[in-house]
Amino acid sequence: MKNYIYHYTTVKTLALMFSNKTLRFNSLANVDDMEEGQVAIFGDMSKYIFVSSWTKDKKENIALWHMYTNNLAGIRIKIDSSKIKLYKDENNRVVNINSNKKIIAFKNKNFLLDIEYVDNPKVDFFDNSGNITNQQIANLGKFKNKIWNFQNEIRFILMGLPFSSIDNNLLNFLSLKNIFDEAILHKVKTNINYIDLKLDDDLWNDAEILLAPNTNLADERIIRSLIKTYYPDKNIKIKRSSLKLRIKSY
Repeated sequence: MKNYIYHYTTVKTLALMFSNKTLRFNSLANVDDMEEGQVAIFGDMSKYIFVSSWTKDKKENIALWHMYTNNLAGIRIKIDSSKIKLYKDENNRVVNINSNKKIIAFKNKNFLLDIEYVDNPKVDFFDNSGNITNQQIANLGKFKNKIWNFQNEIRFILMGLPFSSIDNNLLNFLSLKNIFDEAILHKVKTNINYIDLKLDDDLWNDAEILLAPNTNLADERIIRSLIKTYYPDKNIKIKRSSLKLRIKSY
């Protein structure tokens, strides 16, 4: 059974996805919701969590068109979520990322996660007994304030640290998960802004690109040219938005 998800973005981003054959995971430190990655007592942990945000809503979302395209001129990508894959080594490190010699990335718990919308999205690392547990740390990236529930977000999540912050000898007797937990609790330094996950070409077979209400003919031609250049053998459908919106100019 196919599980379709949707991503609102720009034509430029599509061009980068096609040409680089990657999906960008942005640090929570750079997303629009500034409450993300905040932890009770420990403060800001957003720089260690990387996400690619999608929605499950098949129905077009006017707010998402406005927020993530250029003046309603952009696209919505539809793909089968199961086609975005992780390839890992014996230590659970994700190897199909760019810069895998500089970045150590791994899946903490769930790779694809439904966002839970709550009154207070700040994560508490302590359980009911006052202990810090792996389960509590795994909640990073899981919660958002209820004010964002219109997004109906589902996201891919990776954890990431610089290789320079990891003692490779520790991997012989500690799990990467435990090493990560210790690293973020001690707030090791990191300057990673994003992680680019390499994609299988099969991702684009039977994918759909929906043109935003204000996407013009020139952009449509660019999209068709991109498909012809990078994925001529894939059945990528192009459709136009069914919304009838009057585009305002100021």
